[in-house]
Amino acid sequence: MTLDELKKELSGIDGIRIQRMSVDSPAVVRGNTYPVRGKLKSLGGVWKKWAGGWVVPLENEGLSDIDYLNGY
Repeated sequence: MTLDELKKELSGIDGIRIQRMSVDSPAVVRGNTYPVRGKLKSLGGVWKKWAGGWVVPLENEGLSDIDYLNGY
């Protein structure tokens, strides 16, 4: 799954934030995730207390991720 695919899967859900620190790291989904915990599990997500949210593995998308992180 790519970052764009994850954003599409969770679009329209209020109170959800998706963060990715680098192109080779997983995404962390935070916020009001309880109603979508089943969907996050089906996407490979695992609840991690230390991260304060769901850690979802993602494919490395290359430069598009860097642009996203920089706000472009």
